[in-house]
Amino acid sequence: MISNKRPSAAIGRAARRGRFVVNVALATWRLRTEVKRPRNLSENVDLAFGFSVGAVRIAPAQVRSEIETLLSLLKAEPPQNVLEIGTARGGTLFLLSRVARADARLASIDLPGGDFGGGYGRVWVPLLKALPRERQTLKLIRADSHDPCTLEEARRWFNHPLDFLLVDGDHQFEGVRRDFFMYGSMVRPGGVIAIHDIVPGREDRVGGVPKLWELLKSDYETRELVHDWDQGGFGIGIVKVPAEGLKAASSFADPYPAA
Repeated sequence: MISNKRPSAAIGRAARRGRFVVNVALATWRLRTEVKRPRNLSENVDLAFGFSVGAVRIAPAQVRSEIETLLSLLKAEPPQNVLEIGTARGGTLFLLSRVARADARLASIDLPGGDFGGGYGRVWVPLLKALPRERQTLKLIRADSHDPCTLEEARRWFNHPLDFLLVDGDHQFEGVRRDFFMYGSMVRPGGVIAIHDIVPGREDRVGGVPKLWELLKSDYETRELVHDWDQGGFGIGIVKVPAEGLKAASSFADPYPAA
């Protein structure tokens, strides 16, 4: 007797894939309409967390009160040049575009197949490109943020210092340290760098981010946006870049390296 389990499973996967592609297309069409409607900050956060078409969602992997506070701070002095490391579903990118200047230049770096939620497929690209406001420009960089070629691509795209950088990609200590200092070198004095997942939690959720944050706090002007220090992850750390710029990355070594 010949089993037909494998063909059935393959047909099921193909059907699910087909539905997902259709839903992404529908979500992209809906977003192009939704993002044109005037909304205040709270309403934009509602849209980001609540938008869905089938299994397609853009909800940011954020605690609402934390990201909302960050957005309020940025809105007070809207950034012109904004770089995000770690795109995920695009919800945070959407929200950043809403508090950036109307003609802001945006970029988002994401590693296909990366850990910690990274790696959107090409089918997702039109949806992400529908997120910015009409006069804003967006570059999606699907590459390893640690590659010097990626850094150079980001430098060419902006051609001016960054006003705001969000580090939310590789969460391993060395990975987040490299992202902070590589791309932090692009941020102007007085500009802002935000790091996500500063609250201690499971290794697979926060990696070495809390360890790096503890080191940064002792050397920079910082602020912590944390709903609950017992929430096992999340939390946003804010660093204001000093007039002299960032210190050498070598000054911040892992205090508890793996054996």
